[in-house]
Amino acid sequence: MFQDIRIKTRLIFSFILLTALVLSIGVAGYLSLNASNNSIKTVYDDRLVALGQLDTVMRLIMRNQVIVAKAITDDQEKIESHIATVEKGKADASKIWSEYMATYLTPEEKVLAEQFAAKRKQFLDEGLNPALAALKGKDLDAASKLFHARVDPLFLSMKENMDALIQLQLNVGKKEYEASQSFFHSFQIFAAIFIVLSVLFASVMGVWLVSSISRPLNYAVEIANNIAAGDLRQDIQITSRDEAGELLQALSNMNQSLISIVSQVRTVRIPFLPRRMKLQQAIWICLNALKARPVHSKKLLLPWRS
Repeated sequence: MFQDIRIKTRLIFSFILLTALVLSIGVAGYLSLNASNNSIKTVYDDRLVALGQLDTVMRLIMRNQVIVAKAITDDQEKIESHIATVEKGKADASKIWSEYMATYLTPEEKVLAEQFAAKRKQFLDEGLNPALAALKGKDLDAASKLFHARVDPLFLSMKENMDALIQLQLNVGKKEYEASQSFFHSFQIFAAIFIVLSVLFASVMGVWLVSSISRPLNYAVEIANNIAAGDLRQDIQITSRDEAGELLQALSNMNQSLISIVSQVRTVRIPFLPRRMKLQQAIWICLNALKARPVHSKKLLLPWRS
């Protein structure tokens, strides 16, 4: 069946198939790079940025706590400045927290975030805001009692939730990294197997293509050389209908034509042989006669000339 496929078709098919293999490897590589890029983007957008936001929120809360403690022990003239700084820190922390809540949250992360938000509200309502109100009223003793009795304990409880949120970012980031590494190793094995199989397939196809072209061509060259040497008794075997088969058919037709021409030449030459033999015999007799007598004339008239 494959012997009847034309050489041009085989070459086109081989080119298309090898091109498809190369494109497959390229597309697989592109998809792998795209998956790795998406994984890195996920880690950055959903984990690294979130980790920075949580860290900033916690730093602002801690900074507010330190400023309140400093306002209790500092000069009263600076209390208003300290209160303004704390209010700004509260607003900044709330803004960054809202940005964090707008990002993608896993179910577990959402639960921890809601718990932290509730504890932060409790920290503000029962600890920090009453302490600020006491500072505004210049009641430093009340502010000090609130700070030690409510601000510190509520802060530590809130910090536990924040630590859990930060640890969750690290855990999810680690899972993303492990999944990326697993995909990379799987793709590496797949790519190696695919490349080896592609090379083997291309090699087999190349051997088949070269063999299917060179073998009949070598056979045709051998036949042509034999015909050139005068051997017209060849049995030319034609086993395909491709370009090589057409070449062998043309050689076979040429061989038959030469056999026919040689047969015709032999048939035409046979009737002239007796006259040629008589002519040669007459020339031989004349030459012998010339040797036996002197020549009286410079012109010799042969018996058959008029």
